[in-house]
Amino acid sequence: MTTLREKISLTLLTGLFMVCSLRYYPDHPRQTALVTGQHLLTLAPFLVGTALITNALFQRLSGDKPSRVNLFRIGLTLGITIEFILGIYHYLAINS
Repeated sequence: MTTLREKISLTLLTGLFMVCSLRYYPDHPRQTALVTGQHLLTLAPFLVGTALITNALFQRLSGDKPSRVNLFRIGLTLGITIEFILGIYHYLAINS
């Protein structure tokens, strides 16, 4: 059973991931929504694969599976890091 603290931290990580995933086009809300959705669908298989590799690595090193909450937390942290780097690249590509 997950505690309230775990639920809050997972919700905050998910919110931060969504903010980092946002591809903002000033004065074009439709394009912002379409490009953000396309970006999330493109990145989802990569994040799922990373989570599976991380799960296998933890199983190999410790001998037991990490809990789902910890696995989601690790996946979201990796996703936030990747999204931050891709967001900077996107911002620089628009402004050049």
